Amino acid sequence: IAEAYLSVGEDGVIVPEKSKDHTTYTKLVEGMQIKAGFIHGNFINNESKVVSEHSKPNIMVINAEIEFFDEAFRHALTVDRDKPLVIIAKGFSGAALAGMSDNYAKGNLNVLPVIAPGRGEHQSEYLEDIAISVGANIVSPKTGLGLGDVSAEDCGTAEIVRSGYRTTTIIGYAGDPDDIRNRIERLKVMVEESPEGVVKEGFQDRLGRLKGKVSMLYV
Repeated sequence: IAEAYLSVGEDGVIVPEKSKDHTTYTKLVEGMQIKAGFIHGNFINNESKVVSEHSKPNIMVINAEIEFFDEAFRHALTVDRDKPLVIIAKGFSGAALAGMSDNYAKGNLNVLPVIAPGRGEHQSEYLEDIAISVGANIVSPKTGLGLGDVSAEDCGTAEIVRSGYRTTTIIGYAGDPDDIRNRIERLKVMVEESPEGVVKEGFQDRLGRLKGKVSMLYV
């Protein structure tokens, strides 16, 4: 256990797992934890851990609030029915959430909606960090990629996405290492150049999460 804590440092995350061979060991992987969990208990698929957990899902990053459960959003939800879909966005209206929840309960969709942490521009930048980490193209009016045009190729992925009440952990993400490295260097400059205060703390938080590791602790 001490090895797991030492390996990830202060910005890392430890995820306990059941060992298949009754030995205790650790595995260090790329990953981050964000301060946002599942929106509703209807999306829990692991009752014993009280989490919504998906293996190798498509991860769609949307820099906007989803207001309607309309044709464009339904298209986005079904870009690849063979894989679970994790949607990280600025927010979801009651209608959009109800539509996803109802279809999830009926088995029509395997989806996990997550609201990105932060507000305003900080939330947009957080979404950009996540998109770079998982290798996704951002759905947004700013990028010109709309819900009705998005495809499975625009989604990123990770080995595991696990969402609890308060946090979502992205484990083993598949973004381009050079893009992630460049983003980290950019954030380091922002931290150095920003005066003390809330803005600097925001950059420090994003930097810590982006360069953090996840230690899988098998016991």
